Amino acid sequence: MASPSLQTPALSSRLGQNIHNMSFRPTYAHRTFIALKPEKWPHHKNKGRAAYLKRTNIWRPLCVRRPTEPGEPHFLKNSTQSPLSDAILEFYSSINDKDLNKLEQLISDDCVFEDLTYFKPLERKKIRQFFKQLTGAMGKHVSFVIDGVLEGKELNVAVTWHLEWNNEFIPFTKGCSFYKCSKKGEKLMIKEARVFVESPMKPGDLALEILKIIISLFDKFPKLAESFLQKPDAIVLLFKKIYKWLIEPMIFPFLVYYTHFWTYVDRGLRYVLNMLLKILKLFI
Repeated sequence: MASPSLQTPALSSRLGQNIHNMSFRPTYAHRTFIALKPEKWPHHKNKGRAAYLKRTNIWRPLCVRRPTEPGEPHFLKNSTQSPLSDAILEFYSSINDKDLNKLEQLISDDCVFEDLTYFKPLERKKIRQFFKQLTGAMGKHVSFVIDGVLEGKELNVAVTWHLEWNNEFIPFTKGCSFYKCSKKGEKLMIKEARVFVESPMKPGDLALEILKIIISLFDKFPKLAESFLQKPDAIVLLFKKIYKWLIEPMIFPFLVYYTHFWTYVDRGLRYVLNMLLKILKLFI
């Protein structure tokens, strides 16, 4: 954790005001988000780490109001006193309200939406379909809740979030999104988006072992590695071809045989039961 000397005056005043007013509640530690430490602190008139961080101000954390009662709106207009963050919060508010028309107004025509649960980024035509499926899957009681918002330079915003059902946290729904916005007149619109969603699978150290094996294969077969890295979705097509050429020819006959096998078993059991009934009738 960063030392208290790394905390900027601007950050201290903002957090102090938010906590004093109790109108905004940060859901992260107040020293979590700071500028990255350079290899050497540059020389300038106001020496010191705090002065350097204040001068660079790479990322600026903002607090977001959380609902306290069921049915209360998750976001309030101008809650962050920042047009860039307000545009992003309006984006999530539109998702919670299932307002697809408003969502379209917040997304630029050349927007590229990269959800890492998909192999390829979504373009404008597929983005609306994606959000239509998302809002449909959320139902009436699921909402996005913002945990933290950070503004960067050049209209960049980072958001941490999770999903809640009736204000109850849903496991495995934490996520982090990065947005790059552009101006259309006085209006801010989302131009690029990259979404990271928490995986329900928790491989832990196994992930490092798998990475070690993959890298060793890359080192042994560099040409195959280059072709794979240029087209990573080709591995999926390769598995499909392997299934079609090798597995399907073996599985399909087996399934046919398995189905016929139980048909014959059923007939045999019926025949045996009928014979037993006839024998019992002779003695009764």
